[in-house]
Amino acid sequence: MPSLYSRLLLPRLIDCACGLGVVSRQRARVVPRAHGRVLEIGIGTGLNLAHYDAGRVTGIVGVDPGVEMHPLALRRAREAGLAVELMPLSAETLPAPDASFDSIVCTYSLCTIPDPAAAGFTAHMHARYLHRPHFAGYHYWGWAGWG
Repeated sequence: MPSLYSRLLLPRLIDCACGLGVVSRQRARVVPRAHGRVLEIGIGTGLNLAHYDAGRVTGIVGVDPGVEMHPLALRRAREAGLAVELMPLSAETLPAPDASFDSIVCTYSLCTIPDPAAAGFTAHMHARYLHRPHFAGYHYWGWAGWG
């Protein structure tokens, strides 16, 4: 059983750190570009959910192995009026069919993914079109131009 720290304190600490002003401003620039069925890599506590344009998004599949953060994400989904399905997976192992998403969103998550290149490849395989994913965060060699 996960510790009290992992279940209760850590998700809120991550939420505070990832919700800082400069980070929120970047999320507000990137996330509203998403449309249709969205794959959000590293949904975490759902900090991006307030920035989606509900008129442009038909549904969101959020992947994040940190299940202790899912309750906060579900609360934010309800508050934003968005249909969100959470999957307790890392982006490298997504079992969705190829070409099943209109938009891919990844903000400030790549540093937590063990194999970011594999996650990028998986995300590309699941995109319906060859549009650029909507990305904000740290610049990795393969992802630096996205967004």
